[in-house]
Amino acid sequence: DTLILERNGGCVIDFRTPAANDGGLVFSDNSARARGTILYNHSDDSLRLGTAGSEALRITNEGRVGIGTTNPGQANADEFTISYNNEGVSGGDQGRCGMTIRSGNNTSAVTQPGYIYFSDGVSGDNEYIGAIAYEHANDGMYFATGGAEKVRITSSGAVGINSATPTANYKLDVNGDLTLGEWKGVSNTYIDQKQDG
Repeated sequence: DTLILERNGGCVIDFRTPAANDGGLVFSDNSARARGTILYNHSDDSLRLGTAGSEALRITNEGRVGIGTTNPGQANADEFTISYNNEGVSGGDQGRCGMTIRSGNNTSAVTQPGYIYFSDGVSGDNEYIGAIAYEHANDGMYFATGGAEKVRITSSGAVGINSATPTANYKLDVNGDLTLGEWKGVSNTYIDQKQDG
């Protein structure tokens, strides 16, 4: 260790710079300066993290997060933006961008599902009132609304609507009333099926 700060209580490092300048930490090696950076830009109140000599992540003064972009999206619901530009790379991977959710195993060595949750609260069902989940144990995906599963796609491609276990040998299983086609259509353009006949 080359620097140790110790205090019997809270301990901070305070970087004070003019409002037009950056403050932060720079990580260099014996061949290049600033290979990694943690910088706070006072002019726009953004926090910027850099790797391999370039900015990799930015948190704006509005709390928006951008990965691979210096300009996170500004739409009303756009708090997280991922961008990847590899125009200099040959082949078919140019311009692709993605996100990976990698699940781990529990104590019984069973791979756990991966989730994306939509929340409008901090307790109860409001924490996961909407959800998209992939279950690795059976390679099925389901979509939830109102805190409960509503649509499932099985590993075989069968779709269950309001059914978590689509009927075998059917590609579509609808548990409830069903209408297909144009409302009050003519010449076999409308099908109405009700559970009570």
